[in-house]
Amino acid sequence: MIKMLRYAVSAVFVLSAVAAQAAADRPDSLSAGVADSVAEAAPYYAGDGSELAVWDRANDAYARGEFRAAIDGYNSLLAAGRESSKLYYNLGNAYFKCDSIAGAIVSYNRALRLDPSDADAVYNLSVAEARTVNRIEGLPEFFVVSWFRNISHIMTSNGWAVVSILFFALMLAGGVWYLLASTVGQRKAGFTVSAVSLFLFVVAVCVATSQKRDKIDSGRAVVMATAAAVKSSPSVSGKDLFVLGEGVCVSLGEKIGDWRQITIASGDKGWILSEQIEVI
Repeated sequence: MIKMLRYAVSAVFVLSAVAAQAAADRPDSLSAGVADSVAEAAPYYAGDGSELAVWDRANDAYARGEFRAAIDGYNSLLAAGRESSKLYYNLGNAYFKCDSIAGAIVSYNRALRLDPSDADAVYNLSVAEARTVNRIEGLPEFFVVSWFRNISHIMTSNGWAVVSILFFALMLAGGVWYLLASTVGQRKAGFTVSAVSLFLFVVAVCVATSQKRDKIDSGRAVVMATAAAVKSSPSVSGKDLFVLGEGVCVSLGEKIGDWRQITIASGDKGWILSEQIEVI
């Protein structure tokens, strides 16, 4: 039981350390380009053999440098309802090789929606974003928000769901320990295990819920037009506030007709034609 207490108390520090190390391990240099390999393993195991054949042909086309053919193959799988982080990752690599930066950024972001722990997709996204014309400085971020995001990227939502169950079980064990303990010291230890486990259970549930919500609707989009004018109102007669280049990520607001309200990283807002962006 004493070991359980030590493990529970140290779990918070372990999670923080893992998140910090994961961030530190990402390559700082963009000069090397994207991680060039494609995910070879099939991202799904259902369906007929023809879909697996399309997957293999698309990977072979990529290996031969026929990137447009690879894009067509990957997109045909998406059109058939097949979606996975591996598929989006490979598609992003193919778009990048064709100098379609916006398509690559959309694909890498979609891969990370499904698997936030994919370090290659994180790195490749940073490389693609470095190729965009507009480099918008974001607002200062509260350290708790950064900490929460780094923690959440350690594993997928399903992984966090499993972790939450484990912490819930540990919380119950601590409660039983507290109730059955014969000494004050043991009761304090049982209470501590239960309290810390409850906190970690809540964190794990929040992370899993946040990732699930992001999979359903990320609330973000990427500018696909070479130059998109952002208006002060949802109308062609609105005043031009600023112009965004291809590949810039924006947060989405309300929609009026053919227009969508957006917010960029600096906090500036405006309206843009829906046809000029693609929702992540």
